[in-house]
Amino acid sequence: RSPAKPVMKENAALRKETAFLVFTLLASLHFAFLRATQTFTYAAASPEALVSGQAPTPYQYRVLMPLAAHALPLPPAEALRLLEFSATLGLFYATRALLRAFLANDNQAMLLTLAVAYILPFNFTNTFHYPWDITSLLFTTLCLLALRRQAWGWYYLLFIIATFNRETTYLLTLTQVFYALFFLKTPLPHLVKHVLAQASLWLAIKTGLFFAFRHNPAQGLGLFEVQLLRNLQQLSQPGIFLLVLRNWGMVWVFLLLWHKHIQDAFIRSALLAGMTQMLILLTVGIVEEMRIYGELIPALVLALSQVTAAIVSPQPQETQRRSHV
Repeated sequence: RSPAKPVMKENAALRKETAFLVFTLLASLHFAFLRATQTFTYAAASPEALVSGQAPTPYQYRVLMPLAAHALPLPPAEALRLLEFSATLGLFYATRALLRAFLANDNQAMLLTLAVAYILPFNFTNTFHYPWDITSLLFTTLCLLALRRQAWGWYYLLFIIATFNRETTYLLTLTQVFYALFFLKTPLPHLVKHVLAQASLWLAIKTGLFFAFRHNPAQGLGLFEVQLLRNLQQLSQPGIFLLVLRNWGMVWVFLLLWHKHIQDAFIRSALLAGMTQMLILLTVGIVEEMRIYGELIPALVLALSQVTAAIVSPQPQETQRRSHV
C-alpha cells in the first residue's frame, strides 16, 4: 500500500477546508460591507442607546449583543459590528454542520452552505440594522442541530442564551411540537415536559428583563407592537406585495415547485413552524421588513438541500440522509 495515498487525502481535505474558510471570510466581509452601507439605524435603538441600556422596550429586552458589546474596549457601533461579523462567520460553519446531519455527502453539505451567502442580502439589507438579527439566525441554526440530535443539554443551554438575544425562540418549541406530534408520535407526557420547560425558561427570562428595564420608555405595548391592520393595508399595495414575494431570494419558489422531494419529517416540521411564525409576524411584525423572516432561513436551506440532492442525484432520499443520533 502506497504511503502517499493517506497524505494525498489529508492534503485534499486541507485544501477543501482552506477553500471553505476563505470563502466564508470573504462572504462575511462582503456582507458586513453591505450591512454598513445598505442599512439604516432606528434612532431610539441606536448602538449607543442599546449598549447603555437606555433604549425603549421591547428593543432593550434583546440584551445579549449589547451586553457583549459593553464588555469590549470599543465604541458601541464598532463593537456590535465586530460581533455581527463573528456571528456571520459562525453561521456558515453552523449551517454546514446542520446540513451534515441530513446529507451523507459532506461535499454537498459544504456547497449548499453557500446558499446562505446568496439569501442573506435579501433579508438583511435595505432595512433597519439591529444587532440581534444575525445572532438570532446563528442560534436558530445551532438549536435546530441540537434538536435534531436530541442533544438536550446543548439545546437548553443554547435556548436560554438565544432567548436573551431575541424572544422568537418559540419557533424552536413549535418545531419540536410539530415533529413530536405529527411524525415521531412522541408520548404526550414527554412532549409536555419539554414544552413546559421551554415555556418556563422563556417566561422567566422575559419577566426578568421586564423588571430589569421597567423604567425604560416603552414602544407600543412594551412587549410587542400590534401591527395586524397596518400590515393588511400594506399588503393591499402591489409594490409591498411584490417586495414580500422576493423574500429569501425567492428560493421558496423552488421548494414549492419540487415540494414532493422534501421527505424528511424534521425539515417538514421546521417549515410548518416557520409558516406558523409568519402568521404571528403578520400580527406583531412589520410585514415589509424582510429581516423579521430571517430565522426561517435554516429550515429553507435544509429543504433546498433535499430538493437539490433529489434533482442532482435522483436516487431514493433515504439513502442520502444520515440517521440522527
